[in-house]
Amino acid sequence: MEWREYIPAFDGLRAVAIIGVLLFHLGGTTFSVGWTGVILFFVLSGYLITGILLDAKGSGGYFRNFYIRRALRIFPAYYLVLLLTAATIYIVAPTSPVFGPGAFEWNYFIFYVQNYWLGIQAYQTPLAGILGHTWTLAIEEQFYLIWPAIVYFLGRRALVVFCIALLVLSPIVRVWILQSNRQPVSDIGHVARSM
Repeated sequence: MEWREYIPAFDGLRAVAIIGVLLFHLGGTTFSVGWTGVILFFVLSGYLITGILLDAKGSGGYFRNFYIRRALRIFPAYYLVLLLTAATIYIVAPTSPVFGPGAFEWNYFIFYVQNYWLGIQAYQTPLAGILGHTWTLAIEEQFYLIWPAIVYFLGRRALVVFCIALLVLSPIVRVWILQSNRQPVSDIGHVARSM
């Protein structure tokens, strides 16, 4: 199977992920694990992007073509949203803290590192309620920044070993971070809901 071949089942998985996240954000305990839909999106994206990169490996313009395509797909809409958000806030609430002492917060969103900022601030920032959901885009862009180099420089077997190592280490690192912040592991769903 070609990596770039369209896989209809992925559309169904995306739908399940979207419905799960929406139900989760509606509240209640009926669908308390719905936040895992975001993880499903990340897994699908990682699978598809890795396939695209493996197909392109060895061709001319590997990095250039990948980054141009990603930038053209995401940057225009994302930065338009930031611009329209800033303009709307300025028109509706010109004295908002996002233009005063909190104006520096825009930098985190402009450079796609808001996931770190929002996490450190426990989503208690002037822009968190408006643009907090963009943390997933920041993670996606950070993935795009480093993953092409990893795929390019590792052979297929080494890449499989690397992915398995990530699967083992990721939950360990997550628990360590949660415990370091004195946040019980049982509060993961609460943290996800605030996102």
